[in-house]
Amino acid sequence: MQVEKCKMKVLFVSDIYYPHIGGISEHIYHLANQFESMGHAVSILTANMEGDLRPDEER
Repeated sequence: MQVEKCKMKVLFVSDIYYPHIGGISEHIYHLANQFESMGHAVSILTANMEGDLRPDEER
């Protein structure tokens, strides 16, 4: 019997994220990367902050 893995859609919501570095933003960054490496679809919703976007981000 073959067991299929259930893929999730994960949404993180935070008022602070990249490029503003801090404990919460670092934690979300690492959790999001881990979920993505497991094959899950990850989105991060945050406030409209000034600064550069990472290559994999959009406004």
